Amino acid sequence: MKVYLQDVETGSYFQGHGKWTSTREEALNFHNVLDALDLLQNLQTMNVEVLLGLDHGQEDIRLSLGCMGSTVPRPTKSLSAFTSSKIEPRRLAA
Repeated sequence: MKVYLQDVETGSYFQGHGKWTSTREEALNFHNVLDALDLLQNLQTMNVEVLLGLDHGQEDIRLSLGCMGSTVPRPTKSLSAFTSSKIEPRRLAA
């Protein structure tokens, strides 16, 4: 899976260092969604989506997060503060 930021109005992908590109090949591929969200909070636009490019010809997933723009106050805690290794995954009944 690849993680991009895409401008909703122009369709451009974030390339890094304040630049945008029209192709995914030149776009910045984030390590994970949290990294994309962290950068999204600092961008000077609110018309950006997180785009999850799935493998094997599956349809992309778009996360519309207009509220993440720079006019929203930043959280006082990092998102990683809410992650705990003590949380165990639930197992589904067979």
